[in-house]
Amino acid sequence: MKTVKKWVVGVAVVVSVVTALVLGAYAYGGGFQTLRVDTVEVLPQTVAGLDYTGPYETVFPTLEKANALLDSLNDPVGPGFSWYFDDPSAVAPEQCRGLYGRILQDSPDSARTAALRRAGLRTDTLPGGTALVVAYQAKNKLAFAIGALRAYPMLTEAYQTSRRAAPIAVFEKYDEGTTYYTFVFANESTQP
Repeated sequence: MKTVKKWVVGVAVVVSVVTALVLGAYAYGGGFQTLRVDTVEVLPQTVAGLDYTGPYETVFPTLEKANALLDSLNDPVGPGFSWYFDDPSAVAPEQCRGLYGRILQDSPDSARTAALRRAGLRTDTLPGGTALVVAYQAKNKLAFAIGALRAYPMLTEAYQTSRRAAPIAVFEKYDEGTTYYTFVFANESTQP
């Protein structure tokens, strides 16, 4: 009888420790934040970065490389971004495409664009329009994963219940410890 009691107590201790570790990691990643979907107008933004094809969860080295290239140019740049071109629920992970880098503080002239291209970077423009946005305090790499797992289902539900067409751009903006998960929609006045 004592062996069974010790075994039950041992299992209870292990379950308690595992639960505490999981809850601690979730809290460390900001998982207990209250999130909401806001509707805002976003302006087009010129960006510079590197193209990437592959599973979105493995993009961090590409983003870090783009940041290092931009820093090496001593060019005035703003927040980081990840622009996702494919829906990972509809496209095989190894075929998902994106552009990763930084938002430029102003539109580049031809000389600046040439310097960015020589460094291996591509410039493009994030489209503007009405956007659904979820802001998430992301203070560590775990928070990026938890934020995405929480924000994207909220954004998807919000756009589906609003009966909007599919977003014209899906991106994340990384600005001073906050990640802005964003779905941009064409304004009705700009749709064909």
